[in-house]
Amino acid sequence: MFTGLDCVGIGDALSVEIMGEVFTYRVFDMTINGLNQPELKLICVVLRKD
Repeated sequence: MFTGLDCVGIGDALSVEIMGEVFTYRVFDMTINGLNQPELKLICVVLRKD
């Protein structure tokens, strides 16, 4: 759903369509809050599932 996030920058807008509704988000910050280093390893794209 959110692949390519490494290519966006502050101020960019992202739109996602889910069940016929479009949700638009604007990038305000480039950090991941609330996760520690071991948890970051759990966030990855799973081939043929994401």
